Amino acid sequence: DLAMLGAAGLGVAYHGKPKVRAAARYRVDHGDLTALLYLQGYRRAEFREDLAA
Repeated sequence: DLAMLGAAGLGVAYHGKPKVRAAARYRVDHGDLTALLYLQGYRRAEFREDLAA
């Protein structure tokens, strides 16, 4: 996980373990991956609900 954070253009710890959370610039500790859409600049109105699981 740590090597992947370094290689990624946008490294995010998603419910990561303490070491990964400490190394990541961004973290999602609660909720789902929707938070990453906001981080990328999308607005709620742009989400496609028909693709939700």
